[in-house]
Amino acid sequence: MSPCERYVLAFSPMADVAFSVWNFQLVELIRELPIAEDEDAETYSWSHDGQYLAKKFVTKITKETTGETKTKEGLSVFELPSMQMVTNSEG
Repeated sequence: MSPCERYVLAFSPMADVAFSVWNFQLVELIRELPIAEDEDAETYSWSHDGQYLAKKFVTKITKETTGETKTKEGLSVFELPSMQMVTNSEG
């Protein structure tokens, strides 16, 4: 449940789509988000006011020539209620 108590993030790892964002007051599905490898219930976090939902992500990139693998971590931020991505940054 978001801090503003307007939105709910449901996590159903066995469903076809693991993450669902709902408008709690209108009982309306806003967006469904697929699950990636190593994601769990802690993948998403609410902003302090509930107006944004952030997703932690990890991307593994392997160079074909050397076989070297690099891991990049980042954050995607979605604005509610539109669920449009505001930023996608890698660290």
